[in-house]
Amino acid sequence: MKIFGIIAGILILLIVGAGCLFFSDFGNNLTKPYIENLIKEKSGLDVKLEKFDLNFGDLDISANVNDAASVNVKGKYSLFARSFDLNYDANAHDLAKLGIKTSEGLSLKGQILGDLGKFGINGSGRIFDSNVKFLANLKDLKPLDLQIDAKALNVEKALAVASLPIYAKGNIDVLSDIKAGGSGGAEGNASIKSSNLILNESAFKDMNISIPKGVQIMLNSDITAQNDILRAASKIDSTLGKISAEKSEFDLKNKTLNSDFNLNLPDLAKLESLIGRKISGDVKANGNLKTDFSTLELSNSQISAFKDALKADAEAKFDLKNKNGELSAKLNANDLAALQNVLGVKLQGKANGELSAALAQNELKNLSLNLNAMGGNLNASGNLSDLKLKASNLNLAVLSALFYGNAIGNGTINGDAKLNLKDSINGTAQISLANGVIFKKFLDGATGKSFPSDLKADAQAQTNIKNSVATFSVSANSDLAQLQSLNGTYELKNKALKANYALLIPSLQRLEFFLNRRLNGKIAATGELSHDGKSLFATVNSKVAGGELNGQIAGDEANFKIQNFIVKELTTLLNIDHVYDGTGNANLTYNTSSHSGKFDAIINNGRLPSGGLIDKIGKILGRDLGGEVYNDAKVNGTIKQNLINFNADMSAQKSKLNVTGGTLDSKTGAISVPVKANIEKTDLEINITGTIKEPKYNIQSDYLKGKLDKQIGKGIDKLLGVKKDDNSSKNDAKKEQSDAIKGLINGLF
Repeated sequence: MKIFGIIAGILILLIVGAGCLFFSDFGNNLTKPYIENLIKEKSGLDVKLEKFDLNFGDLDISANVNDAASVNVKGKYSLFARSFDLNYDANAHDLAKLGIKTSEGLSLKGQILGDLGKFGINGSGRIFDSNVKFLANLKDLKPLDLQIDAKALNVEKALAVASLPIYAKGNIDVLSDIKAGGSGGAEGNASIKSSNLILNESAFKDMNISIPKGVQIMLNSDITAQNDILRAASKIDSTLGKISAEKSEFDLKNKTLNSDFNLNLPDLAKLESLIGRKISGDVKANGNLKTDFSTLELSNSQISAFKDALKADAEAKFDLKNKNGELSAKLNANDLAALQNVLGVKLQGKANGELSAALAQNELKNLSLNLNAMGGNLNASGNLSDLKLKASNLNLAVLSALFYGNAIGNGTINGDAKLNLKDSINGTAQISLANGVIFKKFLDGATGKSFPSDLKADAQAQTNIKNSVATFSVSANSDLAQLQSLNGTYELKNKALKANYALLIPSLQRLEFFLNRRLNGKIAATGELSHDGKSLFATVNSKVAGGELNGQIAGDEANFKIQNFIVKELTTLLNIDHVYDGTGNANLTYNTSSHSGKFDAIINNGRLPSGGLIDKIGKILGRDLGGEVYNDAKVNGTIKQNLINFNADMSAQKSKLNVTGGTLDSKTGAISVPVKANIEKTDLEINITGTIKEPKYNIQSDYLKGKLDKQIGKGIDKLLGVKKDDNSSKNDAKKEQSDAIKGLINGLF
C-alpha cells in the first residue's frame, strides 16, 4: 500500500506542476498559437492574440481580428466556481472585413458578470449611427432580462449586418425594459418608433413586388409584457394608407399571435404599380387574425370599397404547413350607381352574392360562387378538375371596367364553360354579346381616329380546349364591318395564334373618317392570320375592281398584288374622276410603321374616254382621239406619309403621253400632274392642278399658238378693213396699225 501512496503523491505533484506551468508566462506563450489556430479553424477569422495573460484568478487578453477589429477582455475568474467578473472593450472600423455586409464600424464596452449557469452582460457604445445602451441577463444561455436604449438606429445598416434585404431606409428608436417576473414569465415595456422610414422599391422588386417610389412610413408600436404575454398597440401611417392593430397579443410560451387589424387605403390609384392597373377608389378592412405560425385564422372580417359601395364579410382558415384551408364570404353592393366614377359609366341596381371555397394541398376544392351582379348572374362551382362557370345577362360596361379599368361599351353577355385546370387547361366554352355598343370614347382612344358615334356590335364565340390549346370559332357584326367567320387555334402557354377569316365591309364610304379619304363600294376579304406572341402575319384575298387582290402582312411590312383589275372600277372605288379605261396588273409594298411604300402597274387596252379634257383637246386639234388604244402603259411611284409621287408612260398608234414627277396628296386631294403629249405629231404640254374632284387644266403648244396667231391676224385685218392687194397709202396705214396690234397680242402670248 505504501507504494500506491507514493505514486499518488507523485501524480498530484505533476498535476500541480503542470497547472503552474500552464498559467505561467511560458505556458501562456505555448498556449497562445494553439488558441489562435483553434479560433481560425472554427470561425474562419484571422485572430492575433496581441496580449495573452492568463493566471489562476485573473486574465488580460487583447486580440486583433482580421485587421478590422480589436477586442480586450480583462478581469477575474474562478475555475472551481465557474464564475467571472470581466470587462470588455470592442472596436471595429470595417465590419465588411469580418464577413458582414457593411463597411460600418462599431464601438462597445461593458461588463460580463456571473457564472456559466447565470450571468449578465451590459454595454454601451456606438453602433449603426446610434448611441446604444443595453443590459441582458441570461440563464442557461437563455435571456431572462433585456434592456435596450437605442435612438435613431440606422435601419439600412442594421438590415445589412443581419444579411437581410434593404427593405427600408431611415431611423428607428428602440426602447426595451423586459425582465423575468416572479413566476419566470417576462414582464416590462418596450417601444419601437420611427417617423422617417422610406421603403426601398428595388428590394421589393427582387421579390417580384412592384411598389411606388418614395413610400414613406411612420411607425409607432408600444409593447407590454406580463406572464410571457406580449401585448402591443401598433400604428403604421404611410403615403399609401394606414394600418393599425390596437390589441395584439403574443404568447411567448405557446408562440401564438392574436390580433385585431384595421386597414385604410384612401386612394387605390397610388397602388397602380403594385396591382398592375390603375383603379380609382378606396378600400377599408378590419377584423381579427389568429396564428400559431403553422395555422392562420381570419374572423369577423369586414371589407368595404369605393365609399362603401361594395361590402364583404369574410371568414378564413389556412394550414400554412399542409396548405389546406377554407374561405367563406358574403358580398353586397347596395347601389351600383356609386361606382360611376370607377367604371366611367352610369349603372343602376344592386349586387350581392356568396362565396365559399376550400384548399387541399394548395389546390382549389369545393368552390361555390353565386353572384348577382354586373346586371346579371355569375355562377361557379366545382374544383380544378371539374370547374363549371355560367354567366347570365352580364353587363359589358361593368365587366370591361373590372378587367380593363374603364367601361369600353355596353351590352348583354351570356356564356358558360366547363373546364379542367388540374394539369393543363381542357374543356369547352361559349360566349355571346347581344345588343352591344362599343363607346366612341374607347374607339377613339384605341385607334387614334374620331369615330362618328358609338358602334353597335354583336358577337358569338365557341371554343374547345385540349392540353391548353383552344380551337375556336368567332363571328361578329357591327355598323361598319362583319366578321363572318374567324376559325383557328390559340396556344394558351406560348400565346401563338393561327386562324382563317372572312370579312365583309358593306360600305367603304362609312370608313372615310378612318381612312382619311372617301372610298366607294364594298369589299369582301378572306385569308389567314398567325401570331407567334411577338408579331402578326396575315394574308388577304379579295375581288377588287373586277380583279383579284392577293397580299400578305408580316409585322410592319405589307405586300399586295392585284391582277386584271378594271381601271374604271378602280377609279370609282378610289373616288377619282374617270379619266382612263383599260385593264391592268399592279403591285404595292407598304411599311405601316414608316407609312412609306412604292407601287407599279401595267395597263392594257387603255382608252381615253370621251368628255372632259379629251374632248377639249380634240376640238382644239380638230381630231377624234376616242379611238386610241394604249397597251403596256406603265405607272410607278412612291408613297411617303400622305404624299404620292408617280410617273406614267403610255403609247398608242397616233399618240404618246408621259408624266414625270406627278404628285397627289391623299389627305387633301391636291394634285400636280405635268403631262407631255404628242398627238398626231402635235406636241402638247398639259399641267393638271387643283384637286382630284376639281382639276384645273393649262394647255400649251407651239402648234396651237401658231394656229391661234393666224386666226387672230385674219380677224384684225378684217376688223380694220385691210385689203390684201391694195397698195394705196390709206391701206398701207391700216396695215401698219394691224401689225402693231398683232405685235402686242404676240407679246402677250
